Amino acid sequence: EGLYEGILQEVQLAAFFSAALLGVPRTLDDLPSLDTELHRSLLQVLRYDGNVEDLCLDFTVQEESFGSMITHELTPGGADMTVTNENRLGYIHAVADFHLNSRRRAANGAFARGLSQIVAPGWLRLFGVREL
Repeated sequence: EGLYEGILQEVQLAAFFSAALLGVPRTLDDLPSLDTELHRSLLQVLRYDGNVEDLCLDFTVQEESFGSMITHELTPGGADMTVTNENRLGYIHAVADFHLNSRRRAANGAFARGLSQIVAPGWLRLFGVREL
């Protein structure tokens, strides 16, 4: 409402969200602004010295929705793909992509459509990710 009424806002958007509004690709490096714990966990998988298969990971992500667990495959057939030392980088990027992009696509789009009714999208592009 403050934007609509022309009231100056002193709020800085999270970097991952600003990037989404500006159409800037979001990557693993943007994950800390969304979920620092998830970012730290993924880096632990990346730096794991042993056999990653011992962690019993596959190419899926689970999330709770209205009291029930939902499994999302990060790639077709992901439930049957074990994360190994060879494919762990792909797994890490797929998890980051899911949380930063796929999972938030509808909400980001709805916010951007609403904001575009108040502020022309071209004006937003005058700002960088950290300035928005």
